[in-house]
Amino acid sequence: MEDIPLLVSQQWSHMKAIHLTGLYNLDAKSLTELAMADWPLLQSLSLRDSEIRQHAKRSAALSPLLLAKWPLLEAIDFTGNALQLASWKVLAEAHWPRLRRLLLSGNEAAAAKLRYLVAGNWHLLEELDLSNTCMNAQCVQTLSEGRWPRLKTLKLQCCTIPSDAMAYLVLGGWPCLESLNLSQNWDITTQDLKGLTRARWPLFKNLDLKSTEVDLSVLPCWADAWPQLHGVHFGSHPVSIKSIDVVVMCEWLHLKELCLSSSCLNAPAVQLLSLGNWPNLESLDLGENAPSASDIEVLLKGNWHKLQALDLCKTYLDAAAMVQLANGSWPLLRRLILAQNSLDVKALQHLMKGAWFELETLDLSNNMTGDWMGYWLDWSML
Repeated sequence: MEDIPLLVSQQWSHMKAIHLTGLYNLDAKSLTELAMADWPLLQSLSLRDSEIRQHAKRSAALSPLLLAKWPLLEAIDFTGNALQLASWKVLAEAHWPRLRRLLLSGNEAAAAKLRYLVAGNWHLLEELDLSNTCMNAQCVQTLSEGRWPRLKTLKLQCCTIPSDAMAYLVLGGWPCLESLNLSQNWDITTQDLKGLTRARWPLFKNLDLKSTEVDLSVLPCWADAWPQLHGVHFGSHPVSIKSIDVVVMCEWLHLKELCLSSSCLNAPAVQLLSLGNWPNLESLDLGENAPSASDIEVLLKGNWHKLQALDLCKTYLDAAAMVQLANGSWPLLRRLILAQNSLDVKALQHLMKGAWFELETLDLSNNMTGDWMGYWLDWSML
């Protein structure tokens, strides 16, 4: 990589973040030159999708980074590099005492690799991303042994986690854990998620289960165990009227985010949602459903006075639905997502009549295009 010597030769002693995403065939020589860079204030390093090459037999592709002197490093992104076992060992041996974010998505996480990971001396670690890997029960058991007292966010999206592995996950001793992403793990069952409430995570606030087979009937268990829960993310899985009724009956005063995207919601389900008692709800995602104008009218009867974000992307809305939206009361709404709805200029004319006093972001991408777009881009609120 000819660019690396040029990069490190610069006198950038105040460099705090360097992102080298998508480099091709990053070799040992380039990594060594990078590690020798005089960046004493460096806090963030990204080598995402850089195809880091193992430079010799039985050697670690990341071993040159052991030479680096970046005492303030807080965030490392090695996403999508297919790191071998020896490189995971290097991660554990590296002296990065201030490390807070470690992103390893897209690297196969075998149990042997995770043993090195949990041995790392990262007492300040707050976010760990192991998404898009293949993790069996032994892997999850090893992961649960990690002692990261400040861990707040754990991402295990699309890890093919088997049902029997969930019993180990609840053993994780992470007293500060706030957010867990288990989306796209199709083998996890509703019973597994009921067992999750045994975990000792007193600050737990956000659970992402999009694209799983978990039924909403698990919600009462969570309401009892985590009354402070403020983010529930389902979606990409049809839900029944009975399940929606369960959602409505869980009166979470702290609930701020509710995602039911691509849930095949029908008119009765929307009517039930309007009855939900969530006085602090700030974000509602109903994208990729198919509500009619009358459904939108019913939805507006709910208590959405604190709602700040509404996602209705790809919901086949028409001009009549825009009339209903414009007639609604959205005193704090700041973000409105209407992408992929084939809205024409007539529909947007209706939308413009709404009282959008706080609106900051309006997403109209992939709607009807034409000469009118330039006019809408001059809309004063944008």
